[in-house]
Amino acid sequence: MGLGIYIQDRQGNRLGYIPDVEDEFRRVSTSGPWESVRRGVMVHGNTTFNRLQLMRLVEELENLEGERGPVVEQVIEAARTAIDQSNYLHIVGD
Repeated sequence: MGLGIYIQDRQGNRLGYIPDVEDEFRRVSTSGPWESVRRGVMVHGNTTFNRLQLMRLVEELENLEGERGPVVEQVIEAARTAIDQSNYLHIVGD
């Protein structure tokens, strides 16, 4: 099972879900440079990105070349939505 990616509000309610069944987002995260935000995704634990971290994550993901598949595109859109609504992106590893 891959990562589960959720848009989450400040009360912890899940507002949206992106499955990473083919491990696309996991590969993009673990291949990032050590100083990147995406490298901070815990593939065997939980990771929550706040608004400021999401702005940097979106920038990193938009700058990827050749690695932006459908799940990455969905994560970018989910992150933008979370930024606009002051929500979080919560990633659950397996």
